[in-house]
Amino acid sequence: MITVKDNHCALSSVYNACKDADDKDSLSLGDHNNTLTVDEVNGLDAYECVASTLPIPKATQAKIGAANGFSGTQTDSWDGFEATWPCNKNNVLDLVIQKDWPDSQDGHRPRFGGVLVCLGDSFALVTVDRP
Repeated sequence: MITVKDNHCALSSVYNACKDADDKDSLSLGDHNNTLTVDEVNGLDAYECVASTLPIPKATQAKIGAANGFSGTQTDSWDGFEATWPCNKNNVLDLVIQKDWPDSQDGHRPRFGGVLVCLGDSFALVTVDRP
């Protein structure tokens, strides 16, 4: 199991493991590899790879599958990750997975004056000196 505490580059690792299953360019990384987006239409190959590689808990997967036009935007979190998805209509999945940053006081990304950059399975903190 991959967790943020164990692997600061978890979402980058999942993206790299699943991009070959993604023949429709449904996966994307953003926010310096801290956000993984799954945007699929009429197929769930990339989502299924992400769900098993990360892994996404079965309870969260059930919530994602049960969303409908009346559900509105849904959110769930587990093991240092937070997932958000809108209603599931017309066989479209728009899933955003972010690091939850549980070690910060307010639950948001810690403000450490730099950017965490993933390089393969390792990471580097890049800081900017300000006058």
